[in-house]
Amino acid sequence: MVVENKYLQFNELDFPERKTKVFQVVNKQDDFFLGTIEWDTAWRRYIFSGATEPNKLDSNCLKTIACFIDSLIAQRNDPKSGLRRTREKKNEIHER
Repeated sequence: MVVENKYLQFNELDFPERKTKVFQVVNKQDDFFLGTIEWDTAWRRYIFSGATEPNKLDSNCLKTIACFIDSLIAQRNDPKSGLRRTREKKNEIHER
């Protein structure tokens, strides 16, 4: 899955062992890696982790990243999306 706007591209990374999605955030103009968006168990939210190199992000880039994270959380909270396991499914797994 790839989501993009004029300046940023969000590339879903393939980690089959993970329950949640991980995205790489890249500047489209020069293909510069900005960081990752992934689920943080302690925060119980998707978070953006910036790359170790210094990044320059204006308010529009930050808003775009924030909106993308909000959309991931909305999908996760939607029972129809299949991104969140229900209590029944969790109990089935533990009973096996």
